[in-house]
Amino acid sequence: MALRAITDLSTVLQAGHLSRTGWVNFACSAGYLLVLVFLPSSIGLPIAMVASVIAWRLTHRRAHLVLDTPTARIHSAAQGYVELCGVAELMDGATPLQYAGLPGCVWFQVVASEQNYGWLDTPLGRQQSVRVSEDTFWIRDATGVCIIDPDHAEVLACHARRWSVGEHRYMAKYIRPGDPLYVLGELQTVRIDANLDEAEEVRELLREWKRDPASLLQRFDRNADGRLNETEWAEARAAAVDEVERRREQLSRQPALNLIKAPADGRPFLLATEDPQGLGRRYLRWSWLHLFIALATSVYALAGH
Repeated sequence: MALRAITDLSTVLQAGHLSRTGWVNFACSAGYLLVLVFLPSSIGLPIAMVASVIAWRLTHRRAHLVLDTPTARIHSAAQGYVELCGVAELMDGATPLQYAGLPGCVWFQVVASEQNYGWLDTPLGRQQSVRVSEDTFWIRDATGVCIIDPDHAEVLACHARRWSVGEHRYMAKYIRPGDPLYVLGELQTVRIDANLDEAEEVRELLREWKRDPASLLQRFDRNADGRLNETEWAEARAAAVDEVERRREQLSRQPALNLIKAPADGRPFLLATEDPQGLGRRYLRWSWLHLFIALATSVYALAGH
């Protein structure tokens, strides 16, 4: 636990990468207990008490959300806050994400730091970068597929790897195609054309045509004077409107898509490569540990030590 706590602390703090995921993982590892090592007890104990209560609330809430939320089927899932279980897959036509030292995956996070080792051989050098993939991917169950937008997700991945290149060390976690996948987040059903602006599409199509002036003149220069007059340009615009309307009609026939993403109201957005019962029990064990730490530090502080 100490090794994991220090590693999480280096991930969270070294370059100011104050992501929500980083802080939650740090709390779940009881990393806040490091204040008892590096600070006097008069300062470290109050900090540890407050941090343990916060960590207890974080893990207890997640435990009950995971254990109490029923698993929905993708095909029949209602819009809103839902739990899905399936396998991770690349979207049609997508290629596996690649990063040096990693196999092809659908999601990854890589922390790069200087090769400067400290206590317990952990990377305590100045962190250089944290790279998190943002590409969408699918979760598939027996009834269908749902797009996952992983932005702002708290990810617990079963795959992890560390490697060194020169004076730099890399720590990665990742999800591969075919991995079992659990997701808890906000489900929306959207159509491909739901957010398209018809006027903007027309303007974009006209800009595209202008990039090939020879073809544009061949189609609409009726008097062959080498330029489009007002009437000819109006004809070109009408043709663009017709083309956009035809495309939109084709899109409207496409089935709606399910998309799951971070809830707008701040509720946890969880991705994990394990089943909900195992994940919920893990959060529950951590919550009891944090509660015990909160009580123990409180008793110790009240005893005047």
